[in-house]
Amino acid sequence: MPAPANLNISNELSRNEYRLARIYIVAAAMTLIALGQLTAFRIVDMTECVPMPSFMWLVIAMVCKCLLIFMELFDKFPVNWTLGFVAVESMTLCVGSYYWPKMERFHTVIVVFIVIGTNFCLYLMGTFLPVFILPSYNFMLVLTIVFVIVYIFLIILLHSLSMRMIFVLAIEIWTILYLIPLMLYASTLIQQRRLVNMMSQEYMLSATIITTMFLYMLHVVTSIVLEGVKGTLS
Repeated sequence: MPAPANLNISNELSRNEYRLARIYIVAAAMTLIALGQLTAFRIVDMTECVPMPSFMWLVIAMVCKCLLIFMELFDKFPVNWTLGFVAVESMTLCVGSYYWPKMERFHTVIVVFIVIGTNFCLYLMGTFLPVFILPSYNFMLVLTIVFVIVYIFLIILLHSLSMRMIFVLAIEIWTILYLIPLMLYASTLIQQRRLVNMMSQEYMLSATIITTMFLYMLHVVTSIVLEGVKGTLS
């Protein structure tokens, strides 16, 4: 008979596989709903009906995720589901009320497939690559501080100088460069590769993070493409 310790490890792994299945099912469902709503935004331009600018919807989504994490509401039903859906809906409105309705259909399809493919590759890398070559907590802490400082500096330059398109592109590209290691780091946490001794059955927070990061990358890439097309035409 296998030792009790081996049985405990096997049970933990089985529970984690069940948890991951729930995470990806919920994330896929929320992503499909969000893409359906974004399609509706393109059919009927509702930009004027949205009561707040795009940036405020991003802030609301961030607040919801912070409440889930820091108030430890991620496993308290129905609060976790409510905050998760509010975060996803806010990010959907963030995307839909900015450049999304202004893009050509061809560009929209390309952007969606690029973002889906990038997300898929990043989560695969975070799942299968050795942990020691993936971004660590300390690396992400330093990178986040550097990102915020450079981001604020670029915002100041954007509003101080006349070369708007260059600085908008610089901000969006800098954001993408930050998002890539952030998603790699997040995937290791979702897979619980760094928390073997602290396995949790939460799934709504992880699904919310996957969906909102997908939507935010969609938002950023949309901005890059549209600004690039504008620059080419001008």
